[in-house]
Amino acid sequence: MEVNFSIPRGAGVLRGVAHLPEGGGHACLVLCHGLTGSAHERMLIRIARRLEQHRVACIRYDCMGSGESDGEPSQASVSTEVEDTLAVVRYARSLPQIDEERIVLGGHSLGALVALLAAQSCGAKGLALLSPALSCYHELIELLTGPQLHAF
Repeated sequence: MEVNFSIPRGAGVLRGVAHLPEGGGHACLVLCHGLTGSAHERMLIRIARRLEQHRVACIRYDCMGSGESDGEPSQASVSTEVEDTLAVVRYARSLPQIDEERIVLGGHSLGALVALLAAQSCGAKGLALLSPALSCYHELIELLTGPQLHAF
């Protein structure tokens, strides 16, 4: 069953879709999209629907400033996306279909970096990273030095 949800976040609303198998006690993948992406990408929808068929819940969502969530892309950062992810994990833990001890974070591209950083704060039981953009930190440091780094 696909359920649309919304979570108040500051001055806006974060929106997404929960794919929930019938019954309770299911493991759950919280799935983060990549840079300029959204929860409505074909690949993420296919992953979520396939997991649901195999009785694993999956929650895909648009970070603030992306897709159907409120906000402007210019206001988004890795830090804000980590906070969005933590809000979605709290939402997942509130659902009766989900075993709150079996939540895994996953992501594609920059979403993989966000999942990795969020996992440290929420006690995720695992990670599923697709084409992770894990080297971007070092690339940014090389590109942005001095005042540019401070402004970034």
